[in-house]
Amino acid sequence: MNKDKIEETVKNEAEIDKKAEAAPNCIGTKKKRFRTLRAAIVATLMFTLICGIIYPVTAVMLSETLFPYEANGSVITVTLADGSKRVYGSELMGQQFDQPYYLLGRVNNGAPTNLSPEGPEHTANMNVRLEYLRKLGYVKEGMPQNLLTSSGSGTDPHITPDDAEWQVEYLAKNRFNYGWRLVTDQEGNIVSYIRLEEYQIADGEEVPADAIAGSIITVDVLDEPLKENDEVTVYCGEPVKHNLYFKPAAVDEGLTVLNDYDAHQYEGYVRSIIEKYTEGRWLWIFGDPTVNVLLVNLALDGLL
Repeated sequence: MNKDKIEETVKNEAEIDKKAEAAPNCIGTKKKRFRTLRAAIVATLMFTLICGIIYPVTAVMLSETLFPYEANGSVITVTLADGSKRVYGSELMGQQFDQPYYLLGRVNNGAPTNLSPEGPEHTANMNVRLEYLRKLGYVKEGMPQNLLTSSGSGTDPHITPDDAEWQVEYLAKNRFNYGWRLVTDQEGNIVSYIRLEEYQIADGEEVPADAIAGSIITVDVLDEPLKENDEVTVYCGEPVKHNLYFKPAAVDEGLTVLNDYDAHQYEGYVRSIIEKYTEGRWLWIFGDPTVNVLLVNLALDGLL
């Protein structure tokens, strides 16, 4: 019995010792877990502060300081003659120009499209656009495909320099027909590009003796290329004007308004505006040269 008691006592003492040894380890484990949790909480708060507050605020402040125009969306704001300001949109977003006196861009869908180039819907859209351009008189061979299609984003603001050059002949003549005139000095240098004021003449009224006639009249569908002095229909989303008459421009002494169409001068001026708003390759290596359609059209209207 004594031997059994002794063994039991030793066993109990061993268990007590084992528990005593384990107790500090339990306390240490709890402390370790607390330190790990505290580190995780501190790291979360720290990176939230850095990445969620400090970095964005710093990036915004730097961009607003160094690149204010780009940081605010490259929005074009023009001060008009009366001193008021007008926003014409962002130069990064394409706008639809359908009037014949503006440089035409790509078809603006306002949203991305994933139509297959071989699909019937895409082909139908191209045919609609082609028919529209034919009605505008754009019947020269070699029409760029970019003028018939939209970009992947549907809002591409650019066309290629070749696409723009293809339009120069039409654009210069159409703007002349709609009343835009070059003004030159005594040496023949172009000093401005103005639009003549239009006479409002009702049917049956006599045309004023000093009126300058436009040449935009109508034909529904063009079955053959235009010839000089042909009368064409212009579809521009508004009632067709069968006759345009303009008032002579009043200019300063020594200046001359070119009321006779000179292709060399008028096309040269349009071409110079296009070249001004042609963007080259990034870092002279990446990408291709592009023409910003919105900037060109605003410049042609004398707003830039």
